[in-house]
Amino acid sequence: MYAFVSHFFMNFSDEQKNHLINEIQTNALSSLDLELKPIKGASELIKEIFENGFRLALCSSASRKAIFLALRKLEAQEYFEIIVSGDDVQNSKPHPEPYERALEQL
Repeated sequence: MYAFVSHFFMNFSDEQKNHLINEIQTNALSSLDLELKPIKGASELIKEIFENGFRLALCSSASRKAIFLALRKLEAQEYFEIIVSGDDVQNSKPHPEPYERALEQL
């Protein structure tokens, strides 16, 4: 996100860029909260997998806030032992870093 904002708003100060990024993220999360609808059966599938003894990890290039918003909508946050977000790594998916980090934690 910072690279995008820096490219298109190169005349902004770092403080202005960070403010803009925060606004974009806040608006995106608000829209996501209103629009996100779980796929029918997804929550039940996650719960069933967990209850059958599988350890669950989630790797996403999304922010932690977006991930937890989605998990809250799914009512599935308690089933994931490991969560690796785009905020947690230098190299986002499809780079192997998020997967390697999740495997190390498992």
